[in-house]
Amino acid sequence: MLAAVLAVVVVLVVNLASVVGTLGGPGFSPEAWRAERGEENPLENDRITMVSEVLDRLHPGMARDEVLALLGPPDSERDGMLVYETGVSPYGVDTEALRIAFDDAGRLVTADIERR
Repeated sequence: MLAAVLAVVVVLVVNLASVVGTLGGPGFSPEAWRAERGEENPLENDRITMVSEVLDRLHPGMARDEVLALLGPPDSERDGMLVYETGVSPYGVDTEALRIAFDDAGRLVTADIERR
């Protein structure tokens, strides 16, 4: 009985590790991020695997020019925000976009994920 329980636990841990590895992706690369600009098929947009690391790199007070140097031009601008399409959410079928807002001085105020 104990051997069967351990076998199930091992299988669950291996499966969980593979899912986490898939969601985590290869890590953030400015070149890979920029290469996805204009990707029309949200299922093929690899930014979704990098977005959490991008959010870790962005911080309040960061200059707009610093953000653009890191991420390149946005896919669009809306209401003064830079918008980067990130593809299909790993948690459903919705698409997501990274939105970055700045104050009047051009300093980052917020960066969040919009689910559509």
